[in-house]
Amino acid sequence: MRGAIDVTPLRGVRTGMGQFVAELVDALARLPEQPALVPYALSLRARRHRDALPTGTCFPPVPARVALAAWPR
Repeated sequence: MRGAIDVTPLRGVRTGMGQFVAELVDALARLPEQPALVPYALSLRARRHRDALPTGTCFPPVPARVALAAWPR
């Protein structure tokens, strides 16, 4: 399986969504056949919290507002 996962909720103080994403990432990492997932963070502020994000997290070169507006197109 190949895909991407938004790990933006893992930055800063973890709310319910941050806890959910953390548990999902951990559960996927424990699978016998690990999926090829690319973690990404849409928030430019997330770059300041790189240490809280999974290794290899990608940061799109555009602000979140632009990326989210382009997503459905």
